[in-house]
Amino acid sequence: MRPLFRYSEPYAPQGNIDAKASDRAIGRPQLDMWDVVLRETLQNSWDARLSDESQVAYSADAYWPTESQILALRRDVFAQVYPRSQLKEFLDANIEEQPLLVITDAGTKGLGGPTRADLVTDEDTDFVDMVRNVGRAADKRVGGGTYGFGKGVLWQASSCSTVIIYSKATFKGRPVSRFIAMGHTDSYAEGRKRYTGRHWWGRPDETTMVEPVEGQEADRLALALGMKRLEGHQTGTSLMILGPLASDNTETLSDIVQRMGSAALWWAWPHMVDETIDFSFTDEGSSVAVPRPYEDPVLQHFAAAYQRASANPGSGGEFPWRSDFLRMQRPKLDLGSLVWRYLPPEELLGETHVPITSHIALMRRPRLIVKYLPVRDAPKGQATVGVFVASDDADEFFASAEPVAHDDWAPTKMGLAKGARNPVKYALERIRDSFGRAALSVSPEEDAEERRQGLVHLSTALGDMVVNDGDAASVERGPSGGGGTPRKLRVRVVGTPSLELDGHEHIAVFQLEALIPASTRLPVGVTADPYVVSEAGRETDTDLEQPEVRDWRYEGQEAVRMRRGLRINKHGSVTMSVHVAIPADSAVGLGVRIFETGPAA
Repeated sequence: MRPLFRYSEPYAPQGNIDAKASDRAIGRPQLDMWDVVLRETLQNSWDARLSDESQVAYSADAYWPTESQILALRRDVFAQVYPRSQLKEFLDANIEEQPLLVITDAGTKGLGGPTRADLVTDEDTDFVDMVRNVGRAADKRVGGGTYGFGKGVLWQASSCSTVIIYSKATFKGRPVSRFIAMGHTDSYAEGRKRYTGRHWWGRPDETTMVEPVEGQEADRLALALGMKRLEGHQTGTSLMILGPLASDNTETLSDIVQRMGSAALWWAWPHMVDETIDFSFTDEGSSVAVPRPYEDPVLQHFAAAYQRASANPGSGGEFPWRSDFLRMQRPKLDLGSLVWRYLPPEELLGETHVPITSHIALMRRPRLIVKYLPVRDAPKGQATVGVFVASDDADEFFASAEPVAHDDWAPTKMGLAKGARNPVKYALERIRDSFGRAALSVSPEEDAEERRQGLVHLSTALGDMVVNDGDAASVERGPSGGGGTPRKLRVRVVGTPSLELDGHEHIAVFQLEALIPASTRLPVGVTADPYVVSEAGRETDTDLEQPEVRDWRYEGQEAVRMRRGLRINKHGSVTMSVHVAIPADSAVGLGVRIFETGPAA
């Protein structure tokens, strides 16, 4: 077997991108490096699935190479190594200092398409997206990854910034195997020529300078290095990271593969629930056990919320579950399903891959967790656990809000036209408001004392849920008639609003006091106008669910119910209460009005 040819990329006269700069394009994710590696490779694997119904097999195999495998690396793949490089140091090291990590997706398309990046084609461009190009074309299908800037983390994860790529795909209707290696270094100069730091090992070519090894030779090279997951007719891609880096000085190769297995559980558990990805992790050939989400004491609650959100989006939750389906009215757009429950905080204690107190797992179409969004604890002190599953109709908006690492939704980075409504911003605000202001769901199974204590606790937090901001004590003149409404005719909210539970509906109870002088022409009318309140004051956004008056209660029999309030046939001081249903994601205020109605019919 001929040793592979090395090609080092010179800067073109019009310029190129620096290799290390392209690796750093992923930014500085707050996650552990192996979490980012897992997320980036898994998202690309999911994008490459053969059909929407097919299952993907994803594996990570960590092992120490045999002497024959090290010989194949030195003699067949990297016979031509640039001097003073970290790759040379890796190859020259003792065998116990040369670990390997192979990440494979099978049952996927593999890296098909042309190997040239400069020609227009109707074929998929997966090979050139991974091997040649940096970034992703604007018209590339927006999925989870599709080999954009995020692939740079693979070279960051290698102690010698080198990755071997082996893929089996179909191109122009025929199966094709491809094998090529890529290394990244700092840019450098040799003589009077400058180089970008990007290096390939393959077969020399007059046009592209270097091409992948193909066919049986590619298969033999991969097998010689222990890349065994794509034997037979299986299509897919294997990525070998040379010298996987420890996140700290104490992390071993076993720790790395354990970390990846844990990352798969915490960032991809929806696929375990749906059985759409089959995961496998091995350490020196021994299987590394990864629990299922329903076996984890914390994730079991997220998984249960996800199943409810997926089975019937927007349906009312059965205790202890609560749910809401978020929509925009202008423009009309379904945003997604929010399902959650409250738990005693002690149920979330213990060591977890991601620290969980009160969090909502955010996800969209690739069904990978974007992030665990922290939200407020429930007013009674319970923890909140749930999911938000973005609607497929809004997937493009949420995808455009993700940074390179796909680990957040950043609505300010979407590039929307000035003045355009932002669905992602609106959804995140609604989610946060749901837990910033939502009232506590008191279990109908709790005894009377527990219910009473829960409501007493809530009364200390009513400033976040029920407000009396001035409109609640407003006085309005009625029709002038014979001299107009007397100046002393008035109504006001008294005391602090309280909270009641009617089934699973939370009711704010406003106490009102009306003063009706003897000179007032009876009857008089009292009406109430509840409204949503934001931090800025009265909320005029009609997309928000609105509070509604559910009931009026009053002293004595001198009042008659009207459509929106009461008709009172009594002079003097009259007390009454108005009962308002609070939307789960809102604080409410109340405007009240008193006026003469004329003689009773």
